[in-house]
Amino acid sequence: MDAATLKQALDDVFDQVLVYHEFTDYMRDYEVIVYATADPRSGIAPAYLRYVVHYCVEAHCRTTVHGHAFHLTAVVG
Repeated sequence: MDAATLKQALDDVFDQVLVYHEFTDYMRDYEVIVYATADPRSGIAPAYLRYVVHYCVEAHCRTTVHGHAFHLTAVVG
């Protein structure tokens, strides 16, 4: 996959739920998991999408969501 194809794939999941992103255990690849949903009236079923960037040596992540939008919940048990 070239850079333009990867950019298009990631643009397609813009504003979806980023479930997980991190280097794999063996530190060679970078994995991104997204939960993509659509309006239920569209008939498109929600799906988990997995992207793996092979031989990734460096990754930069950023968000445009402000800090006050994140909520942490403590589980007491």
